[in-house]
Amino acid sequence: MGNISYIRRHGRLIEVETIEPGGPAKKHKGEPFLLLTHRDAVRGFLALGSPKALVWYAVLYRAWAEKSKTVRVPTKLLRSWGVGRWNWSRALVQLEQAGLIQIDERRHGGAAKVTLLPPNRKKM
Repeated sequence: MGNISYIRRHGRLIEVETIEPGGPAKKHKGEPFLLLTHRDAVRGFLALGSPKALVWYAVLYRAWAEKSKTVRVPTKLLRSWGVGRWNWSRALVQLEQAGLIQIDERRHGGAAKVTLLPPNRKKM
């Protein structure tokens, strides 16, 4: 428990308790992570010649934003980043082959519906 003291507010005596913070701040015990803006991701992936990496980034972002494992691939967003249809189509196939996603539905020229698969916990 903290220390009890009194302060005067608008002419009235008020009882207050001083509480000490409880121990050191908790550290994140999971895997390391990075906060990355869309702008920085787009600039970095395109500078490295990796437009297909933006497809993976876009899928992860949509899953986080929608709080769902199943999302539509945001083709309008990918186009705005300069990622062409061929790149995102090939990227989805490669992500599925790698066991990262499952393609649930494809639309010719439109947004595919994909499901994120549970991570394989092998050490890299």
